[in-house]
Amino acid sequence: KIPNKGMIISNTKSNNVKKINIKLNMNKKRGNLPTGYREDALDKLNAAIVAIHKQDHINLSFEELYKYVENMVDHKLSKIVYDTLYQQCKVQIKLKLDYILE
Repeated sequence: KIPNKGMIISNTKSNNVKKINIKLNMNKKRGNLPTGYREDALDKLNAAIVAIHKQDHINLSFEELYKYVENMVDHKLSKIVYDTLYQQCKVQIKLKLDYILE
């Protein structure tokens, strides 16, 4: 199998022990996200959180949701993802607590 462009694999043998060194190149060039991707991804992630808290059906697979997060993190938007998901979870938990305490 051919390694990814950003990966360097080297094999070394010493004293009959085979060692594999893998170095990842984290400085790979990233293209820009498509227009509206960030808002669309955050909307879908928020909808998934609401559905989870309501124990409802989620329209996207976990892999698709993971891919949205992964793409945004790759484009240095992790703080926005974290803050958005944190706020949505906070809202949903508050709604549950308010319902329980009524």
